Amino acid sequence: MPVTPEGEGPITVGETIPNQEIQYVLAVARKELEALLEQRLAILTRIGALRRTIASLVDTFGGAAQDEERIRIKPRTVEARQKGLTEACRAILIQSSEPLTVMGVAQRIHSSNPAVLSNHKNSVSSVATILRRLHSYGETTSILNRSGRRVWAWRRSTHEATPAVPSGN
Repeated sequence: MPVTPEGEGPITVGETIPNQEIQYVLAVARKELEALLEQRLAILTRIGALRRTIASLVDTFGGAAQDEERIRIKPRTVEARQKGLTEACRAILIQSSEPLTVMGVAQRIHSSNPAVLSNHKNSVSSVATILRRLHSYGETTSILNRSGRRVWAWRRSTHEATPAVPSGN
């Protein structure tokens, strides 16, 4: 479904697009992205609740399909471990009042929940990978601070401006 302002047709190749139309398309895309991110979070939360419910019912009542059901609803170990670190990165960025370097995020995770990093050979590299992934999802912003180091901040809203650039961590 092409997005165009009311009363106008699709834009052709080589045509100059007025700034107002670009802003309209960007606003619609940002609004849709924000809605989809909220839906994804709600869906993932609901999936987790259903998995726990099914696992509890299987534990309580058993049945012939107990082992098969447990295998089917159990998330893969790698995903569970990755999700733990992903959620920890999200929590650290949400709680932080200023943008953080990869090292800063890793240090805060290590001090608040070292078990999350225990299965990672290079925790800083793992955190960097997750921060890049969260950025690709549109959940974080990434800028260079005054010393030229990349810092990450939680994107509170798609309409919010880029955070102020700190000098350090």
